[in-house]
Amino acid sequence: MSLRSGPARTSSVLAVLGQGGGPVPARDVSRLPLSSPFSNDSSHLAQWIADDVLGATAAAGINSRASAMRLPGIARARNLLVTAIARNPIVAYRGPAVAALTADDTVERLPTQPSWTTETRDGSSSELRHVWTVDDLVFYGWSLWRRYNGADGFPIAADHINYDDWEIDADNRLLVGGVMVSFAEERNWTLIPGLHEGVLTFGADVLRDGRELAGIVRERLLNPVPDVNLEAQPDSEDMTDTEWLAFVNAYVANRKVNKGVGFTNRYVKAVAFPGRKDSDLMVDSRNASVVDQARLMGVHAGLLDATAPKASLNYETQAGTNREFVDFDLWTYMLPLAARFSMADFTPRGQRAAFDLTDFTGATSTSTPTAPAEPAEEPAP
Repeated sequence: MSLRSGPARTSSVLAVLGQGGGPVPARDVSRLPLSSPFSNDSSHLAQWIADDVLGATAAAGINSRASAMRLPGIARARNLLVTAIARNPIVAYRGPAVAALTADDTVERLPTQPSWTTETRDGSSSELRHVWTVDDLVFYGWSLWRRYNGADGFPIAADHINYDDWEIDADNRLLVGGVMVSFAEERNWTLIPGLHEGVLTFGADVLRDGRELAGIVRERLLNPVPDVNLEAQPDSEDMTDTEWLAFVNAYVANRKVNKGVGFTNRYVKAVAFPGRKDSDLMVDSRNASVVDQARLMGVHAGLLDATAPKASLNYETQAGTNREFVDFDLWTYMLPLAARFSMADFTPRGQRAAFDLTDFTGATSTSTPTAPAEPAEEPAP
């Protein structure tokens, strides 16, 4: 049965997903091998080899994490998402279902927190574990953890598994490092489903357009549209190609040493090209591309420096900015994580897991005017 047709969930898949865990993830065999800090090859040589062997045009059509991260908008959005989420600790509590705790939530935080929220066994930090988990959800829509269970069956530590190191085969069995996980060992693994199938899948057009635009910009840098055309006048004497080249080089050199001022003789006229300059078109097109990339990643375009300038006087608070970031952007990836860690196979019944956003959204408000404010009136004596 094809994985892409939505296979029935067997007991083996349910053991890894947990009850109600969603569809089985599919692997796209057309993707190049990807890298992370914990894989054997973190140099991304595969993408460069593809450029050399297939050519830039063919390689641009290959949709991989490595090629996506070469787009500045994607890289910045990804870094904002993973760091903003990983900086907030995961806590266990009793109370109503809340995926992210703030200072206003009235829930009972457990006096003793489960050790898995901060403990790993692979030598990395829990923050780095969460960074790469969110990275998986962004690009692929799925992530996998190796869990170490205590006597009660609940995890006491957990590690993130690189996405390129595992897959689900045609029989709905989990393979890690090419080795099938036995039924008895499946309780030691946890699949984490995201809210979408990953930007590499549904964002193929935006990523391709971004790569093609980057190629156009590179070509324009090598072959820019000239600002000035040196035209021979009707009464001028004919010049050979060598003489014309010498004249152009002299004109360019003269502008460099005379603060951009050019000089020609009566036989040659410098005529400016009409219309918008090529550089202006490049700025507008690249800005539009970054806006599309921001929408694809689910990040406010202003965070990627892709919006119009703000008003001359604009007051903002850091806490308010962070709350807006959570409400409109971070929930896409915090919600599936908190929901998965709150399931009965991961957390005892009556308890739930959530991100503690107290420091992130409850910080002291600070005004940051972009223009001098009017001085306050002196108080009456």
